[in-house]
Amino acid sequence: MTQQTSKNWYFLMLSVVVTLCGVAAFLSTVNTGGLDKLHVLLSIVIVLAIIWRITLLQPEQSVFPLEKILHWLRIHPVLLWAAMLISVMTWIVLWMLRENPAYANLKMVDVFSLAFIFWLCHIVLFFRLTSEQIARIGGRLSKTPFTGFLLTLTTIAVLAASVELIMRFTFVEVYTGGGPPWSVRWYDIYWNPINELGYRDYPVLDTASQDSSKTHILAVGDSFTAGVGVKSVDNLFQQQLVQQLGDNYHVNSVASGGWSTVDQLQALETYPASGDIVILSYMLNDIEGAINISGFPLATPPTVYTRQGIIWLIQRFYLAHYLWYMANVPQTSSGYLDSLFDAMEDTETWNIHQQQLEALVAEVESRDAQLVVIVWPFLTDIPRSQHGVRQILNFFEERDIVAVDMSAVLQNEPTKRIIVNSFDPHPNEYAHLQAADTLYEVILRLPSQPQR
Repeated sequence: MTQQTSKNWYFLMLSVVVTLCGVAAFLSTVNTGGLDKLHVLLSIVIVLAIIWRITLLQPEQSVFPLEKILHWLRIHPVLLWAAMLISVMTWIVLWMLRENPAYANLKMVDVFSLAFIFWLCHIVLFFRLTSEQIARIGGRLSKTPFTGFLLTLTTIAVLAASVELIMRFTFVEVYTGGGPPWSVRWYDIYWNPINELGYRDYPVLDTASQDSSKTHILAVGDSFTAGVGVKSVDNLFQQQLVQQLGDNYHVNSVASGGWSTVDQLQALETYPASGDIVILSYMLNDIEGAINISGFPLATPPTVYTRQGIIWLIQRFYLAHYLWYMANVPQTSSGYLDSLFDAMEDTETWNIHQQQLEALVAEVESRDAQLVVIVWPFLTDIPRSQHGVRQILNFFEERDIVAVDMSAVLQNEPTKRIIVNSFDPHPNEYAHLQAADTLYEVILRLPSQPQR
């Protein structure tokens, strides 16, 4: 097989691939509106007509405009290089601007247009290219001062585009506020299962089923209990606890991000299953519901993400967004913790919060359930959380309610070992396991619980 024949077969196969992409692109628009489908169909037909008109040319045939354009570009290889670089990068940039960076959508229409650009570049570079033309192009590029500049620009463009695409399709990391695209994708991928009540949890225990004889545990809380940053619900402390306790136990979660004690009480009051044991997973910022009533001034939490100040262009690019984020988002804020702890010392706020906690305790008692409390510190600043944790522990211990101090359990652990990541200070799988291990001993010591 001659070199020219090999080239012909290569272009033929390339054209077949582009055609298949075109057919798939049209089929993907079957459920779209009539005008959109017609627009896509016309575009595909026009592009494929051009492709096959050129692909099926015989060696003796010529397409005058095409050959003239190729001849001119090959005489000016710097312009050829620049035109190809601009064309490819323009397509990539337009796709990035159009698509939400959180989802990395690559529709079949996009695949078809990218395949066409790839085919077009091959035509420009190799269609009826002779060895003499290759030598002349190389000679001209070696003499022009723009070659080094174009090579540097191409390298930067390729690296930036590669990093951008890799991050869009692979980088997934949670952040408390949810805002950055890598965090939005985390929730889309891992925030499941969602049960019939809308919680990130397995189905509610059916008391009329054969499982009604099981000891039913309800885990009530906020994002710590719902498991922000933990990829699988099976690794949450309540699920790990039940795995240790055995088949005679079942657990359900009554938790959602951002909930205060007020929200937890309202959710528990309307929950269809009563539960035999209620585990209240208390985080120090659960007092915010009382703060909202008392009007005590509270600084903005450092983990609340906002897009204010980010220009629209940065938002559309994963890499630029990430670099901006790392340079501008504070990792810690003493102001928020100081104001939260001050609120706990404020008489009016604390009295309101005590009433909220009393109401929650009364709700558990009305269900004839046993209450166990697990109190979490701020994991990035356990020492400063000690006073607030002790205040909550005293409230429950004065009422003969079992309360677990997670600051004592985790105080000797390095921060990085117990939090999700540098973006998010929620407890990770290891911290949840420590909570489960501690609760396991507590649950077995409760009255009427079987000893293992």
